[in-house]
Amino acid sequence: MVALGSRLLDLPKWDREEYRLDGEHILATHDAFYWLAGARGVGDAQGSPLAILARTASWLTGASPGEVAFWIPALTAGLVAVMTALWAWTLGGPRRAGPGETSDISGGAGLRAVDQGVGVEAGLPAGILAALAPGLVFRTRLGYYDTDIVTLFFPLLLSWALLRWSGSHLRPSWLPARNAAVADSLHSGPLPGPAMARSLLWMTLIGLFGRFMAVWHPHLAVYVKLAWFMTALLALGLARPGRRGYLLWGLVVFGLSAFSRTWGLAGSAALALGLGPGLAAAPVRWRVRILAPWSGVAALLLLAMAAGIAASLWDGSLWLVETYLKPVAQNATDGVATDAPVYPAVVQSIIEAQNLDVGRLLGRLHPWHWVGPAGLAGFLLVLAARPGAILLLPLLALALSALKLGTRMSMFGGPAMALGLTLPVFWLLGRILAGRSWRGLALLALAGAASLVLMAPGLSLLSRLAPTPVLRKEHCLALEALGRLAPPDALVWTWWDWGYATNYYARRASFADGGRHDGKYLLPLGLAMITPSPLQARQLMAFSASHGDRPWEVWDRQPAREVRRFLHSLGGSDQGLHPTLPRYLVVTMENITLLGWIGFYGTWDPVTGDGVHPRVARLDQEFVLRRERGDIWLKESEMAVPLRAMDSLTASGRESTAFDPKNEWWLLLFPETEDYFLLDDLAWNSLNVQLLLRDPKDPDVAPHFRLVYEDYPLVRIFEAR
Repeated sequence: MVALGSRLLDLPKWDREEYRLDGEHILATHDAFYWLAGARGVGDAQGSPLAILARTASWLTGASPGEVAFWIPALTAGLVAVMTALWAWTLGGPRRAGPGETSDISGGAGLRAVDQGVGVEAGLPAGILAALAPGLVFRTRLGYYDTDIVTLFFPLLLSWALLRWSGSHLRPSWLPARNAAVADSLHSGPLPGPAMARSLLWMTLIGLFGRFMAVWHPHLAVYVKLAWFMTALLALGLARPGRRGYLLWGLVVFGLSAFSRTWGLAGSAALALGLGPGLAAAPVRWRVRILAPWSGVAALLLLAMAAGIAASLWDGSLWLVETYLKPVAQNATDGVATDAPVYPAVVQSIIEAQNLDVGRLLGRLHPWHWVGPAGLAGFLLVLAARPGAILLLPLLALALSALKLGTRMSMFGGPAMALGLTLPVFWLLGRILAGRSWRGLALLALAGAASLVLMAPGLSLLSRLAPTPVLRKEHCLALEALGRLAPPDALVWTWWDWGYATNYYARRASFADGGRHDGKYLLPLGLAMITPSPLQARQLMAFSASHGDRPWEVWDRQPAREVRRFLHSLGGSDQGLHPTLPRYLVVTMENITLLGWIGFYGTWDPVTGDGVHPRVARLDQEFVLRRERGDIWLKESEMAVPLRAMDSLTASGRESTAFDPKNEWWLLLFPETEDYFLLDDLAWNSLNVQLLLRDPKDPDVAPHFRLVYEDYPLVRIFEAR
């Protein structure tokens, strides 16, 4: 309820006409439109889980896929809270155990119940803390329909299920002395029979869920293998006497179900039944041999080799690290040229992959920066007291990797931080209040008070956040219009951030999008938008169309210097290159804020492997235009910026004023939308800006591009001639 209610604080802010189109909200993340296009039967996502979810929810509710997608992130955010509370219950221990009894849960057996019977109470603030961790909030607000609705929930659920299955068979502590103290309470593993079969069939189902996870996101497939591997380490290192072989065979049952696509599920179920009733009928010596640790280890290794688990774990982890370390350049595909061109890498330009410093990372765990360190320190105590908590370490490591791998990773740290903050405190309180009849009520009251205090800054943060539709309504209307006027075989050249939205609103293919945005796409796309030459852009689009819109397949067979010469030549002379298929170029005011990166990719040198960032500054502070001095005065910065020229664009026309041509900055004003920019020469002369400013009938433009959609000055769409 808290998770949902907190997200609904955004709802009144979305109640504006410019945030809605055709009865549905404009969503807040680019990737959402990929899944929604799939729900509409457009693009590659048609059979993906998120597309099916949106389509099914639309059918059940009668609302459009886009509108149900707006609500789903807020509705699912609470699942993380529920799972964190279940983790607290499991690690904190059941309160029902009597004094002096031991618990079979989570590898915490042998601790006095008075020390650990606080899981329910600790789970309340822990779940709320995890649900309101800013790193997660920023990815699960209204309109953020993406895989993040499950990429934390699913790992929490899988690892918790593995812990619940294995915990009662594990020793209580990392310390041998502590284990020896409770050795009398430990007993040998269960005999084969129906109970054992039921237990192993649960592993079949958990493994099936692991396979289901992998369908949602390729990184989740890596996590399933990692959780399986870490549970195996727990089994090898901390299994109770007589339980190691049983645990290892259970993991084999899980692995068959999770990692084998064809016969694995049937083999997993058959093995579970064979180790249950089947093995019960076998001679005792065979039961002993099959359930021996060495037998389980051998079966586990065979499965690991057959499924290629070690290699896929390594390759998946290495790919993630290499991608998010944000290299500047990437190598060309295999080609015959020994000095093939070098292409730019994209991850460095993606906002969600930008590095965090320590202070900002702590702010992603909780708005009060002291809560993060306290929770992380407390989690070390939880890990020391409960070996099963090690299954949360990969998620915590992902969160800490945000320092280098980008801000999106910070969303994974909330549960571990929340458990580290709440469990040690409530363990201590439980010990202090031991033996008192009102202990439970007191702990519950303290849990409620702690929840209110700790949720307050998160709610305050949410109340201050502005809605973030990823594109303007005018842009959406333009794309809808393009869908009506462009033939089905048309291809749209728009910056890759808007590629999925183009698929959704125009129902037409785009040259680049969130799944096709590596350097091979961005070099030609950026060049078409940053070049000052309409001729060069038209001929580049034509050349691409004539080679299946994969021009790099030609370039990769050529020396990089030849590719560079060819690209330059497209702007030097008319080589008679005209698109044989309809190709459209979308230029928007929204692209101006992205010109720094568009220009970097468009000026990329395939020989030297570098590019130039145009300088673009959005004026977010109050300023005064001083025409007589030819500058603007920035009030907050208390500085003057000399201007080369100024253009003010409104629906009624363009007002231009020239100042000193020796100055660097051009001032571009959109008074009707209150968007103001300072641009250098490279950005100002870019085709994206010039096609917004200039008369489409200009003799430098008209021979190469025909205006097909006009919403001056915010968005225009041109067809390459």
